[in-house]
Amino acid sequence: MKYMVLAFAIAVLSAVPAFSQVAVIANKNVDLTVTKISAVSDIFTLDVQKSPGGVPLVLFDLKTGDVKNQFLAAIGKTSPEIKKIWMKAQLSGDGKAPTTVDDEDAMAAKIASTPGAVGYISAGKVTGDVKTLFTIK
Repeated sequence: MKYMVLAFAIAVLSAVPAFSQVAVIANKNVDLTVTKISAVSDIFTLDVQKSPGGVPLVLFDLKTGDVKNQFLAAIGKTSPEIKKIWMKAQLSGDGKAPTTVDDEDAMAAKIASTPGAVGYISAGKVTGDVKTLFTIK
């Protein structure tokens, strides 16, 4: 019985990180207010490329991982779908594909140091160097 309880506890605790919150973050100079996931989708599908104040948005994307998968699921896109959107926009001259970064720490650093930058990381990794536009739960 003791081993069954221990096995259950391990199974539950190992599942928790897979459902962490994702924060859509921006450089502090980005004057966007985001209240809906559809607005996040509009940014990452390149339908919105400037903030209301005219600041060009510079997008960053994680290379791989659970956070990327959760983000894409939240905006209703698969990795191939979003890449197709970015490629089409880039080839037509209507937009620029996001810069890919290797991990969340690199993402946070790029967002903090790049004017107009927008990206996403685990909500628990957000620091005061960036601002949170939206939290995906």
